Amino acid sequence: MDVQQLLRFFELAKDYFESNLHELSRLDSVLGDGDHGQSMLKGFLCIQKEVAGKSFGSISELFSAAGRTMMREIGGTCGPLFATIFLQGALVSKGKETLKTEDFARMLRSSCDKIMALGKAKQGEKTMLDALIPAAEDLESSAAKGLDLAEALSSAAKAAKQGAEATKDMRATKGRGRYQGEQSIGHKDPGAMSVALIVQSLADAQKGI
Repeated sequence: MDVQQLLRFFELAKDYFESNLHELSRLDSVLGDGDHGQSMLKGFLCIQKEVAGKSFGSISELFSAAGRTMMREIGGTCGPLFATIFLQGALVSKGKETLKTEDFARMLRSSCDKIMALGKAKQGEKTMLDALIPAAEDLESSAAKGLDLAEALSSAAKAAKQGAEATKDMRATKGRGRYQGEQSIGHKDPGAMSVALIVQSLADAQKGI
């Protein structure tokens, strides 16, 4: 995946968050303060504004701009946590003109490690990690098998979506959702759903959608 494909990824992500705005906000109104969908859409709209008409000399430069923009424009814990994915992408992609399956595997794995440290969370606590960790593991498996990027990202998108769906049966123990206790069961985590949308956007950008 090159710079132009990643620019398409950010465009697709903005569109997907726009399409899923109400569902994300509905879920967050149950588990949080109801603004997750709007925050994520704002982040990708601001990224679009930041990168529009600019020429990026490298993937690392593009990811860095996206991460800094999300960190700046989204308040609370949401911004820094999701910005971590792109900032780790900037580190992994240094000196690379294209990204392969193993690069995205490293990007998501290092993001998981950073987010676990920042949020003091782990898989199974009804957070974004419940979609991000399965996606990272799936990409690592694809890299070990030598799968090409299109197939690997498509598989990772399915893993992320399944991980997000599985949060419906979990009891929230982190974030605002923990205050809902047993009432958090039966509702998917909006952060995990957002991860699934991001990975799906990557897969679709690689396919040329």
